[in-house]
Amino acid sequence: MLTGEVPFNGATEYKTLNMIKERDLKFPEGMNEHAKDLIDKLLQKEPHYRLGSGPKNSDNDFDALKRHPFFEGINFESLNSQEIKIDTKPE
Repeated sequence: MLTGEVPFNGATEYKTLNMIKERDLKFPEGMNEHAKDLIDKLLQKEPHYRLGSGPKNSDNDFDALKRHPFFEGINFESLNSQEIKIDTKPE
């Protein structure tokens, strides 16, 4: 969603599958380093290593996901009560 592209995109379905199996992950040039790190940690092959999926109080539990630098400045406690503002000005 950050780039408008899928993380694995081969010329054929077979090549895409191989990219997934080999974890051949490429990021667009100039992409934010925190975003790349977050995506890398979310796309770990082994589920128990993925950020946000570890047992409570582990280095990759849900709280660790929320503490990732990509989310700096986000107050997760107040997200549900925040008003959504949409800019309706034409570009």
